[in-house]
Amino acid sequence: MKRKILLIGDDPITQDLLRSTFPSDGFQVFTTSSRMNAVFQLYLLQPDLIILDTPQPGMDRGKVVERIRERSSVPIVVLSALAEHGIKLESLNRGADDFIAKPFSTRELQARVRALLRRSQFCFA
Repeated sequence: MKRKILLIGDDPITQDLLRSTFPSDGFQVFTTSSRMNAVFQLYLLQPDLIILDTPQPGMDRGKVVERIRERSSVPIVVLSALAEHGIKLESLNRGADDFIAKPFSTRELQARVRALLRRSQFCFA
């Protein structure tokens, strides 16, 4: 069974990049651009990992992370072109498991995803 990644973000370039990157690792990538739909997708898909690509108009990255965290312990990776120290800290303090600045290496993202999933599998197995 393929592992599922839920990508929350509306950047078509990032969506296409992740859709082409992860299937070779045995992942299926699902996307949503709506934060309200993201919570629904969390229940529906029960993803193994969430990638939150920010910023998006009207989306508070911290609130999205908090809403997911209220409902699930799924690993969350935040992608952002805004790599300021305060933004990284806010994301991590509100419940994200990792933060990756754009532009990013797809190989590094794959490695970080595998590491997070190894740790979460170990913790919950």
